[in-house]
Amino acid sequence: MLDLLAEPTGTVQFELEFFRDAHKRYCVRGRVWGRLRLVCQRCLEPVEVTLDSAPLLALVRGHDEATRLPGEYDPLLVGGVPLHPLDLVEDEILLALPQIPVHPEEGGCAIRIPAAEQPSAPVRPDHPFQVLGQLKTRLH
Repeated sequence: MLDLLAEPTGTVQFELEFFRDAHKRYCVRGRVWGRLRLVCQRCLEPVEVTLDSAPLLALVRGHDEATRLPGEYDPLLVGGVPLHPLDLVEDEILLALPQIPVHPEEGGCAIRIPAAEQPSAPVRPDHPFQVLGQLKTRLH
């Protein structure tokens, strides 16, 4: 996960509560929040991202059990391997991060294109079938 960060700094906190609900399902309720610095995909400079996620998970052993869960639960597939809370927190952080981190529009990105480098008139791209169009007009 460190390779997603612009800087190996930031703070993430979490709370997890393990319980059984009224239907005797094993569940996890939690909250993961904090601030991380990611790389803006527009300007490649650091951008601070705020996380705040509140998962409600039901531990399931297979797909059939997951499909029977009420809508408020997300399934957490468990098998014979012990459940590690920090793995659960890391997964929740990854799910809460934006897919494409960018600076907000009002803040803007750090890199600006100088006016001298901006094209003055729109550049018309070549049409891939332009040659075929010319042949068609010659034949008719």
